[in-house]
Amino acid sequence: MKKYIYAFLFILFADFSVYAEENPRVVSLSPSLTEIVFQLGKGTCLVGRSAVCNYPEEASKIPVAGNLGSPYMEKLAVLKPSILIISSFQDPSVRKTLENMGVKVVVLPMDSIDCYFSGVKELGKILHCEAAAEKEIERVKKGLESFKENIKSTVPEKRPLVYLEVWNSPLMTVGRKSFINDFISYAGGKNVAGNEAKDYFTCSEEWVIISNPDIIISPAMGKEQMKDILKRSGWAGITAIKNKRVYLALNQDLIYRLGPRILEGIEIINKCIYPEKEGDKKGVCAN
Repeated sequence: MKKYIYAFLFILFADFSVYAEENPRVVSLSPSLTEIVFQLGKGTCLVGRSAVCNYPEEASKIPVAGNLGSPYMEKLAVLKPSILIISSFQDPSVRKTLENMGVKVVVLPMDSIDCYFSGVKELGKILHCEAAAEKEIERVKKGLESFKENIKSTVPEKRPLVYLEVWNSPLMTVGRKSFINDFISYAGGKNVAGNEAKDYFTCSEEWVIISNPDIIISPAMGKEQMKDILKRSGWAGITAIKNKRVYLALNQDLIYRLGPRILEGIEIINKCIYPEKEGDKKGVCAN
């Protein structure tokens, strides 16, 4: 019986000892998590970041300790972090190596808005800033409720159909399992791929034509690429093209990154869907 008690105590200690360190040395290999740490006022705990962690500005001063989801082992040996936070590993076997180095690995997926809330709460515990974490959760929830309030008078069936193009070669869009689908919904639109039980998937030009979106949003394409969209076979008849409701060159980090700037990302999409609020019926990025 005693051995089971000892085993339980060992697991308990192993799981929660990370919370005992007042100012842990943290490496973040996720841009979303890096932004959350700063949002919680704990940026000074970060001793390493991924090469794509570029916000806020202070993050650029932190040493690069890996790529997105892929740590540099030699750099970690120098930085000596006590905790590594990450949304997912490119190579899951690396986790065991890190743990053998004495690094506590905390995996916090950022796949949904609920994941964001749970990630903020967990980081609040790890970084001893539970009050700041609760404040952040309430801030975002309040903002989301405001978006819901703004669009509640428009029934879902009447909302504009939105095709969001994540990439153009091959064509890639978002299904209902992507948080971007939720962004579109909060922004007052209806994702043309909302019935697809996927997160991101490739689609054909014909599929987009059949879907006939009212609005096309392609954040990654520059405005000069509008001519490339117009050259796509059969696209001239799409409602979004005919009405010049195509939006390009948007801030990709705000739309594709699930972090403290969630509300700003939704606002960008909202302005594309309802540009009349800005006094411009063709919106801010239409060609």
